[in-house]
Amino acid sequence: MDHDPLALGRLLLALRTRAGLTLTAAAADVGIQRPVLSRWESGDRWPQDAEVLRALLVRYAATARERQAVAALWDRILFPEECRQTA
Repeated sequence: MDHDPLALGRLLLALRTRAGLTLTAAAADVGIQRPVLSRWESGDRWPQDAEVLRALLVRYAATARERQAVAALWDRILFPEECRQTA
């Protein structure tokens, strides 16, 4: 469970890279600062706002499967106890 922020960050980075966007452009597109997105991608922090995360996924043209993977990782980060109980 403690690696979920890193897994989420790697997935966000892969999606952004595939979309051909820079950190600066992607962050600006969803109204956040570049360092914030950089920390998400490195796993140091994670999104707190579902709408911003959703906007990133739309901007990255994430598939349904990719969106589900991001949602599952995000849930495990935000609600670790609940996820442990259902596992």
